Amino acid sequence: EAPTAIPNIRKAENLLRQSLGMHDPLFSKLGTVELLRASSLLHKGLEGEELSKSDRAKSLYLLGLSYAKLPSYFINELPEFFLEQCIRENPGTTEAKKAYKLYKDVVTLGFTGSSGTHLPPDIQLKLRDLHDMAYENLTVSLGD
Repeated sequence: EAPTAIPNIRKAENLLRQSLGMHDPLFSKLGTVELLRASSLLHKGLEGEELSKSDRAKSLYLLGLSYAKLPSYFINELPEFFLEQCIRENPGTTEAKKAYKLYKDVVTLGFTGSSGTHLPPDIQLKLRDLHDMAYENLTVSLGD
């Protein structure tokens, strides 16, 4: 019998905690194996339809966190994808707010260099829209 989604979420959270507290002094890396195992469990949990809305929100946030912490050669836009999905599917929730904060950090880092942070106008608009969704401000732009 396949494990249920909720134990998968708990196991993934434990793996994330282990990974985020683990540093390899020789390579300065987080626990990559644990991050990948956590993401696998979360993907499996999201495949089924038995997740409650809050468990789905938590899973999407944890996936975004997992991919945000993986070394850059493992990822591209995956953290942003899962974090944005968490915000859009669960506006106003604690998970959406946490997802927005991490999303903003990930996106801002991509536009930060030696001359500072330079966010293009379309990225600024998207950040504002996602912020408003996450915090349930009713002045959300439709992006047109």
